[in-house]
Amino acid sequence: MCSYLWAADDESIDKNAYSEIRSWYKKNKDKPLRFYPNNKSESLKKRKILQIILIRHGDPEINRNGWFSYKGARNYIEAYDTVGVRHILKPPVILEPDAEVKIFSSSLFRAYDTALKVFGDDAVLIVDSIFIEFQREITPLPLLLPIKGWTGLSRFLWMIGLHSNDIPGFRSEKSRVEIAAELLDKAARENKKVILVGHGFLNKYIVSNLKSNGWDHSYDGGNDYLAVQVMTKIE
Repeated sequence: MCSYLWAADDESIDKNAYSEIRSWYKKNKDKPLRFYPNNKSESLKKRKILQIILIRHGDPEINRNGWFSYKGARNYIEAYDTVGVRHILKPPVILEPDAEVKIFSSSLFRAYDTALKVFGDDAVLIVDSIFIEFQREITPLPLLLPIKGWTGLSRFLWMIGLHSNDIPGFRSEKSRVEIAAELLDKAARENKKVILVGHGFLNKYIVSNLKSNGWDHSYDGGNDYLAVQVMTKIE
């Protein structure tokens, strides 16, 4: 009976702590985000707070205006995976001086370039292809569409299994993301504070995987370029 009461009490404390962390991030959402400070709450000073910040890459330096044929859209997608990003006026995240943070980046150049622009050329980055965006292709159709029309339609067809054998399927890519989430979870247990500069779809599914493994989605910054997601876990 006593052990049950202690467990219930700990659960109540954790709920209050997560609520406090969410409120802190929400209050600071209009500034470049920082990691929640470990000494912010008296009740958490003796606990371990693991934090993972996921950042979507910046705005790619590529023209996406106008209407595209299948060939034009295919060329666009190929170029999209090679370009850097536009100048970043306001960094989405800033680090405290001498902060011990492990920073991961997708190996696609738009994410790597974002990491350098946000954290500086001297930042120590762990670049890994496990964090690339869900792979995609443009479905060959006799249409003229804006690039968002092509990518949205092609992504939908890919998700329901209508794609060539040149790229992995949806199920395979979700399995890759499970491995990516496990890697971030392990890094956070070793280092407490972790950042990934990745991609929209990838980050969305990493959030889902971490939530299913007991992490709290403490801040949701949307899905625009440089959008930030914060995951926390109290141990």
